[in-house]
Amino acid sequence: MDPPTRPFLVLGAFRPVVPPSPRARLAFVGPVSEPLAEALRRRADALGVRSSLTVAGAVSAEAYAAALGEASVAVQLRATTNGEASAAVGDCLAAGIPTVVTEIGGARELPDDSVVRVDRRIPAEVLGAVLADLLDDDMRRDRLAKAGREEASRRSFAAAAHTLVELAALAGELGDGTA
Repeated sequence: MDPPTRPFLVLGAFRPVVPPSPRARLAFVGPVSEPLAEALRRRADALGVRSSLTVAGAVSAEAYAAALGEASVAVQLRATTNGEASAAVGDCLAAGIPTVVTEIGGARELPDDSVVRVDRRIPAEVLGAVLADLLDDDMRRDRLAKAGREEASRRSFAAAAHTLVELAALAGELGDGTA
């Protein structure tokens, strides 16, 4: 986690969610520098949501899976992109977690029914409303979870390997010498 993943925006968006949902928790899971973690804790203190915040940092695969299993909604934002795809988005989709993504880079290629896209310039208040709406709509979260799992299965390593094998076989059948 680093500033381009917009943690302060997510934290600011979480503030309006806490009063309507006192059980709401915000967890930042993944490698984070101690200065950034401390800055997030200070900002959470200022916003009055420190008791609802966890900055887990780097965790084991088991703890990561457990965190995914506890999530009702995931937020995977980017300020910029260099063309990379987010492994965390894939993890969230595969786990069936309704996921909010920035509408840039590879996230634009995901089907509309599998993620909730937001503009990279979204204000914290608007992102907070998006999150609150998702948390209040069980049916929408269920639809996003199902579509996310389906999309993740279509984009898995196994699916990619299968496609490559099929293409290699087809090239061999065509006799163009590329197989």
